[in-house]
Parts: sequence; C-alpha cells; structure tokens
Amino acid sequence: MRQSKKKDFSKVIKKQNKSWFHRLVSGAFLAPSVLGVLLFFVLPFLVVIYFSFVNNPVAKKFVGLTNYINVIQNGAFRTAVGNTLFFSVVAVPLAVILGMALAFLLDAGIPLKSELRSCFLTPLMVPIASIVLIWQVVTEFIKCFDTVLWQCRSSAEGRWTG
Repeated sequence: MRQSKKKDFSKVIKKQNKSWFHRLVSGAFLAPSVLGVLLFFVLPFLVVIYFSFVNNPVAKKFVGLTNYINVIQNGAFRTAVGNTLFFSVVAVPLAVILGMALAFLLDAGIPLKSELRSCFLTPLMVPIASIVLIWQVVTEFIKCFDTVLWQCRSSAEGRWTG
C-alpha cells in the first residue's frame, strides 16, 4: 500500500517537473515577442509620458500638468477633438450603415447585379494591380542590373579577384 502511494507521489513530481520544463520552454519562445513589445511599445509610451511632464527634453525641468493645461486651452486642440468626435459619432456609423445597405442591395435579386458588383469592387482592385505592375517593373530592372554586373565581373575577373 505504501509503495503505491510513493509511486503516485513520484508521478506527481515527474508531472510537476514536466510542467516546469514546459513553462520554461514556453517562456523562452515568448521572450522575443515580449521583449519586442516592451522595447518598441511600452518603453516609448513611458518615455512620451515622462516628456509630457517636463518643459524641455534636454533640460528636463519638471513642469507637472502645465503642458496638459496648455494643450486643453489651445483652440486648435479643441477643434481637433471636436472633429474627431464628429467623425467617430457620425462618419463611422454612416459608413457602416451605407456599406451594409450596399451589400444587401448587391445580394438582392436585382437586374445587372454582377455589373454593379464589378463597378463597386474594381476600385478596390486597381491599387493592388498597380502595385503588382510596379513590382514587376522593379524586378525586371533588377534582373537587367544583375546581368550587367555579372558581365562586368566576368570581363574584369582578373582585376577584381587579384
């Protein structure tokens, strides 16, 4: 009876060690991502918060909430906040409602449905198509440039390697 308890206890220890090892491996895999988030998001955010409480980033004279008071009293800031609120409250819901209405209209059984879909979706595809064409031109130019460099290297091999 005691041996079975001891055996069960050893299984628990092995399970805990395995769990500890898996946590270590998981932490090792997560470390680069966590480090990246800390380095590129959290640290700059904290630096900006710090700089918002000083008058000059070089002199580092602490001014407290004076910068925030100055921003709130600025007319341009109030205009920007009003425009942002207007955009958030009016333009975003309007765009969603019009988009849904258009989607329902194009899904309904109306005549020329496929032509209307093409008219609405073509502007979405044109930027992608133009990017593809530009990259094709760039890669062809690089191929030509590589060919020229290869020819120069072949004709001047003695000078480049010696």
